[in-house]
Amino acid sequence: MVTMLIGAILNIIFDPIFIFWFDMGISGAALATVLSQLIAFIYIVYYFASKRSMLRLRRRHTKLHKPYVKEIFAVGSSSFVRMSAGSVMAIVLNNTLAIFGGDIAIAAFGIINRLLAFLFMPMFGVVQGMQPIVGYSVGAKNLERARHSIRLSINTTTIMSVIAFVILLIFPRQLLNIFSTDQGLLDLGSRAMRIIVIMLPTIGFQVVVAGMYQAMGRAKEALVLSSLRQVILLVPLLLILPHFFGLDGVWYSFFVADGSAVFVTWWMYVRELRVIANV
Repeated sequence: MVTMLIGAILNIIFDPIFIFWFDMGISGAALATVLSQLIAFIYIVYYFASKRSMLRLRRRHTKLHKPYVKEIFAVGSSSFVRMSAGSVMAIVLNNTLAIFGGDIAIAAFGIINRLLAFLFMPMFGVVQGMQPIVGYSVGAKNLERARHSIRLSINTTTIMSVIAFVILLIFPRQLLNIFSTDQGLLDLGSRAMRIIVIMLPTIGFQVVVAGMYQAMGRAKEALVLSSLRQVILLVPLLLILPHFFGLDGVWYSFFVADGSAVFVTWWMYVRELRVIANV
């Protein structure tokens, strides 16, 4: 947490210094980001090299071991796909929105996407906190603690999802108005938001189950679930539904993808709990 705060706070401090004081503009913003990341990197290296850490890193530890590297890439592949999927989805989505809705539709979804990010960030935080506990528990054959951690995480993220769903469903116009006062954008965005969030209460469950497989080192299952919503289901729907429903077809694609993904996720989750119970 300290390392992340160092990078974030220094970036906030450096931005106005380089952008305005040194009059570097966007180049100053880039330099501020790189410099803050560098200082955070130096801090964490110092921490692991000092006596403060339980783990003491030495040069001999930097030698690559093929089995370790292979496992790291396998387990990390789901996170890589999840992040890459956002870029792939954005390319397809923006082009589809440009064809069926124009710039105002792109702007409206951009705002909706930022609002949804406020929901996803704390949920990913819960999942990242769950993963080491589940990984350690499964490795130690403490399966009851693993199941309890998974269920607690599902309950927590589902509560987050439901609260966000209610707020976004009831107050879409007020939230959009924070970013824009254009009446056309507010009308279009309010309708889009109410359609997109229909299956939002299920998102927390889906995120936790994907994280569960990643924590247990089940790379294939984690990879499938990480790419299911945004690539496997959403991208084809974005290419098909707008031809039948116009711009509304873009918004329908989101809740159809989420609704389909939750059934697959539930089936895999129930099957996995039965396997864990019999270990």
